[in-house]
Amino acid sequence: MPETPELHSLVYFSHAVSPLGPDALQDLLDVSRRANQEHGITGILIYGCGNFAQYLEGPKAEIDTLFVNIQRDSRHRDVQLLAEGPIATRIFADWSMTFRPLGQDVIEKLPGAVDPVDALRTVLDIPATSAMTVLLKSLIQAFLPDGPASPCGA
Repeated sequence: MPETPELHSLVYFSHAVSPLGPDALQDLLDVSRRANQEHGITGILIYGCGNFAQYLEGPKAEIDTLFVNIQRDSRHRDVQLLAEGPIATRIFADWSMTFRPLGQDVIEKLPGAVDPVDALRTVLDIPATSAMTVLLKSLIQAFLPDGPASPCGA
């Protein structure tokens, strides 16, 4: 039986250099999905109000190489590694890259939520795992750094 490479996960957050329109975002997703499929990587990308949050999972060597490329990508800045480490199983085994848009309508509801992380998890329909909690907390901190003011310009 062939040896399976160690599964690894990585969570990062970044800011877009300029807002991505629907066509640019679709191009990004198309390219990412093809490349991820070739390299055995799965995960989720969340984009909203000029911010990216991404969870990646796959063979450690492939994740490490991809993250170096992500850090060099000129479409975003301030790439922050939030969490990484070995995992036993994939969360997004059926998705080379699933995507969730995060709009102003959702962000405006977060300050009033009893648990903004749980509210965001429910709206985005993503699993309740520790890695997803890290991802969602980073988004909430970016969108609500000083309380209810919004960075989306609304």
